[in-house]
Amino acid sequence: MSDVQRTRWSLVAFPLAGIVSALSAIYMYPYDYPYMRYLIYGNVLGSGVFGVLLAAACWLSFGLRSLWKTAGFIVASVGAAYLGLFSAVASKGKLFLPGPPYEQYDPVFFVGGFLGALALVVAALFLLSPRPRIRSVVLTGLLSSLAGGILGIVGAGSGDLFDRLRSRLGFMHFQVPYSDVSLIILVWQTGMSLVLALALWSERRRSQTG
Repeated sequence: MSDVQRTRWSLVAFPLAGIVSALSAIYMYPYDYPYMRYLIYGNVLGSGVFGVLLAAACWLSFGLRSLWKTAGFIVASVGAAYLGLFSAVASKGKLFLPGPPYEQYDPVFFVGGFLGALALVVAALFLLSPRPRIRSVVLTGLLSSLAGGILGIVGAGSGDLFDRLRSRLGFMHFQVPYSDVSLIILVWQTGMSLVLALALWSERRRSQTG
């Protein structure tokens, strides 16, 4: 498979893996759990499935054949999810006060999305790039993490629209306290899958051209 074909395939395979991962995690979340247990269980499940499916996409698109790198990527996916979660929780009421004007587009979701994306992309580039360079990896990671922060904001801010659409379709009647989390997972994982594919392709191209 040529590089052009790999790139085209990755732009389809990665977002598809993100969508399947998000929907699987949302469907299997135990919504009758206490809130913190729900978050912990959900992060392990959601980010684990996310890492496994993206690793499979890397096997298909970028020729990943190392078991230890595959395992490392899955662990990094889970770690990135917890970094995003706890950084968002820690910044609530400290960096950003609750209430107006932060009720709908809460900046804490940018913090969580930004740091989670940074950890995921940097780990992926170091593990999966043929010849990673620190400067290039960090720069690509920072640019990608901006997209991750924006995806966090978009996911949180679109909760009302998502709830109305879901009620019309009769799709997964979640309890109200957890409904926004499901949308953030769907938007962030799908969007970051595409961002990660572009980041890996960019780094691979840089390593080939020097």
